[in-house]
Amino acid sequence: MEEDLKKIGKNFDVIEDNIEKAKNNIEIFLEDLPKLILDPVLNEHIDTLRLRFYQMVQTNNSLIDTFLQRLRETEDKLAKMEASYGDLFLKHQKEQQTIANFEEEVTQLVAQTDEQSKYCTELGATAFSLLWTTSKYPQNLNCWLTDRQDKVAKAISIANTTFSSYIETFSPNYPPLKNDITEFAMSVLGFIANLTSIGEGRQFLLKLSDGRDLINQLIQAIPSLVGEIGQSVVQLILLILYNVSLNREGLAYLLELKVYENVVKFFDDCFPQEVREKALRILQSLTYELLNYRVLESLVKSLPMGKLSDLAAGTDNLAVIAQSIVININNSRAAGDTCSYVSSS
Repeated sequence: MEEDLKKIGKNFDVIEDNIEKAKNNIEIFLEDLPKLILDPVLNEHIDTLRLRFYQMVQTNNSLIDTFLQRLRETEDKLAKMEASYGDLFLKHQKEQQTIANFEEEVTQLVAQTDEQSKYCTELGATAFSLLWTTSKYPQNLNCWLTDRQDKVAKAISIANTTFSSYIETFSPNYPPLKNDITEFAMSVLGFIANLTSIGEGRQFLLKLSDGRDLINQLIQAIPSLVGEIGQSVVQLILLILYNVSLNREGLAYLLELKVYENVVKFFDDCFPQEVREKALRILQSLTYELLNYRVLESLVKSLPMGKLSDLAAGTDNLAVIAQSIVININNSRAAGDTCSYVSSS
């Protein structure tokens, strides 16, 4: 349309130019008229003027016809565009209404999902809180591991999924301890801690892929667990890891995952004594009769030996455990040297 208007404008310019030329010719003619009356070639000039005037009229008529044709075409295009715009506007209104309906449905679904999630969290926190309490009794655990292994396996799977979601969603800003979400996470860890307190429970956990995955997640989550809430969760994690280390297969798995690299930070004085004690007991278990020289040296390299020596020089329970770790390391190194000597002989 813009191109048509430009062409129409050019046509008008041509018409104005022709009229201006005709005006100039008439003025010249009028000035020369007295002379021309006596001039024998007057008729020739008049014929020439008449011819030019006729040509000008024809040209102007042609330009006007072209202008009118373009104008009609432009009006047709405008009419079509108006009709198309009307259709598009109606379509847009329908789409906007559809979007509004979808948004309302999404809002309702989100609200329903939030309610369902809240209900499931409350239900899970309540159920695992009861399970945590009842699993404190070894006779209950033995009964479940004998008659309800499928249910115990399902509980371990739920624990794995729940803890993974808890860490991924909230790390490092965890909900308060009294929040249903944190209570749920604490309860599943409490149940696992009780389960691994007996030999059959440790073995059952380790034979499941969910169980091994959970152990790995517990180790990886340790660095992100800070503050009051983090330390409460850490105590349960350290208890589980210590229990697992009492199983030969579990001990090998913990060494494979290099659990010692993440627990050594709890040697620092800034942590509560019960947390430091649990971390030391894990190291005590890991270093006991550790004859794999490569693993032993990797472990020793990760330990703050100066801090360990300071703890061993004390008189409290931490000192006893630290002394035991030092003895275990020395005995393992001595056994490794002996094995090397015998092999070389």
